[in-house]
Amino acid sequence: MSITQRSLSTLTVFFSVLWGSTALAGTAPESIVPAEVRIEKPSLSQKISPNIRHAAASLGMDEDLAAQSSAALHLIYKRDYKGARQAFATLHSQHPELAIGNVGRMLIFQCLMLENFDYRFERQYESHAALALRDIDLAQATPGNDAWEHFLRGGVLGIQAIHEMRKGNYVTSMRKGMEALGSLKALESDAPDFVDPDLGYGLFMYWRTVVGQRSKLIPEGEDRRALGIALIEKVEKKGAFIGPGATLALAYIYMEEGKPRKAIRYSDRLVRRYPDNVINGLLYTRLMMRLRRYQKALAYMDHVLAIDTDNHRVHYYRATTHLRLNQLTEAQASIDRFLAMPLEVGPRAYGLHRKADVFFRQKEYDKARDYYEKAVSANNYGPSKRRLVMLDKMKKNLNR
Repeated sequence: MSITQRSLSTLTVFFSVLWGSTALAGTAPESIVPAEVRIEKPSLSQKISPNIRHAAASLGMDEDLAAQSSAALHLIYKRDYKGARQAFATLHSQHPELAIGNVGRMLIFQCLMLENFDYRFERQYESHAALALRDIDLAQATPGNDAWEHFLRGGVLGIQAIHEMRKGNYVTSMRKGMEALGSLKALESDAPDFVDPDLGYGLFMYWRTVVGQRSKLIPEGEDRRALGIALIEKVEKKGAFIGPGATLALAYIYMEEGKPRKAIRYSDRLVRRYPDNVINGLLYTRLMMRLRRYQKALAYMDHVLAIDTDNHRVHYYRATTHLRLNQLTEAQASIDRFLAMPLEVGPRAYGLHRKADVFFRQKEYDKARDYYEKAVSANNYGPSKRRLVMLDKMKKNLNR
């Protein structure tokens, strides 16, 4: 075939395709795709991630229900608490055998408390935790979803263990943690390929070591922090339900390890994916402060307040940041705003201590002493006691 003939042939094909495409553009879809194979919109199964498919297969669970459960949890990560309540209520109404309704409500109240590092909703949290365990007990009385139920029980007990650790109740925390591990071991025999439980194992291994090193009530034992971190990293990559929780856990762990640059990589992933998550937002702020990126920290505090106008903790961070920048008027205004809020004893004590720090920086030592003493009176706050000793030494040296 000559070059001219080949060119004409190519042009003929090109114009045939072009004409056909133009003709099809004006044709109704139903005349192109037969009704028996036509899909009006993507089905839920087409949207299910490989991680959820794997989890559903491991648990012997319907893929759509696994996806709906995961989607409800992601509403919590997004801080769409109203949407999450509705999603969990719908799941509980349509599928009470999942026993997930009160688990979701318990998680929401725990998140609200973690946003302020307080215990304002402890009554609601404990009530729904008890109801969640009741629902799981009822579900376990009927065979069929054993692996899923072990997973839920381990999760509820694990969250209770973390809550007790936050309160400094290390022995109770350890007992709850051991109960959670019992459920996870039962789950492992039923669903050995299910990845998400490794978050529980990883958290226990890491924090068991940390608590053992801090508390005289808990034997120190073997250092299993590295193994715990490896398990949590696995869940971050392959988890079906709690992958974002693993990311947050790693950010906290690396901050605990004194590696803020590494921690910020994990926190930043969540900032991009869940920009309205206040728990991570406050962690991100703390990491910016630790890295001395104060302007970026202040900007992110504004973002947190735009999401949660009632947040207390952010005003304490703002006062601390202004103090480090030697912006004492701004620091005083921020700590006064913090102290004007309905605070529990612990936050009030460290708020009083920070106000004393501002007076100390202003060389108003009598006012500083007054507020350090108030912090000690509030809950025997250790840093304030040390500051009072320092003030006594300063006064003694001046009188020589």
